[in-house]
Amino acid sequence: MQEIIEPEFNIEIEGRKSLGRGPQHNGWGRDENLIYKCVKCGDEMQASNSNYWNCKCGAVHLDYDNGRFGSKSGDYNILTYRKLTETKHFSK
Repeated sequence: MQEIIEPEFNIEIEGRKSLGRGPQHNGWGRDENLIYKCVKCGDEMQASNSNYWNCKCGAVHLDYDNGRFGSKSGDYNILTYRKLTETKHFSK
């Protein structure tokens, strides 16, 4: 098992709900409201990204063409968030 890295930044982000570390119930979701964040450098990637991507420190990477996503430090060193949506209140 790879080491769990504790980020050096606040993991609570306004307007987002933390879903924890690593892939969720059905693996790595591609929902436009999901965000993945590297625990080492804090760089963020929108889950619906359809390009090749690396975080600033090079730990987290997406090779979209080959369907590969993960972290050199292990999948549990990727933080997963969901953007909070505004709830509309209707008056009667």
